[in-house]
Amino acid sequence: MTAPLVLISSMATRHVLAELVDAYRRESGQAVTLQAMGGVKAAEAVRDGARADVVLLASKPMADLEAEGHLGAGSLTRFARSLIALGLPENDASPVPETVAALQALLRRAGTVGYSTGPSGDRLVALWTQWGFDRDPTLVLTQAPAGVPVARLIAEGTINAGVQQLSELKNQPGVRVAGLLPEGVQLATDFVAGVASRSSQPARAQALIRWLTSPAHGSIRQRHGLL
Repeated sequence: MTAPLVLISSMATRHVLAELVDAYRRESGQAVTLQAMGGVKAAEAVRDGARADVVLLASKPMADLEAEGHLGAGSLTRFARSLIALGLPENDASPVPETVAALQALLRRAGTVGYSTGPSGDRLVALWTQWGFDRDPTLVLTQAPAGVPVARLIAEGTINAGVQQLSELKNQPGVRVAGLLPEGVQLATDFVAGVASRSSQPARAQALIRWLTSPAHGSIRQRHGLL
């Protein structure tokens, strides 16, 4: 019996990967263990020698890992594109912020805004400073701990609004997706998969990547908020 493949991913893709991995097990008979964690932590784990066959993270850390020799050269394959969305408590009926000004006004009304450790969080922090919100003592930015979804903080009432990848806010209990960030502040993030250099089953790892990135599974990716 072949050993299970280990797939390390960021939290942004954990829901769609859980569904796809389950389908792959049934179709191929190949066991796959999915280990989802914060993107920064995942990249550190790979660098520290964590057992992995396939790694699936945002394109920038994946390119860095490939350049450092932790991923097979030329093995990177795009999995999906993700956009940033705004999440609100489910009883907040605020309209979709279709302009930057509308988004700024909504965040000011919210007062306490959450963000993640990933690319969406980096984007919000940059905008927060650009808009001068960091100099307003009535506005508070709260970073979710690594591996903790922003949606959880919204549902718990810790924050009044949250900015994160759409795939992490969609279909989460207690959370309403108020829409994507408007043009001008939106940031698209590509998530890519690659074969870990330490994999003892590189051929099987590559087969899994081909299956995960197949156009045949585009509708599943879209259902989870990915393009």
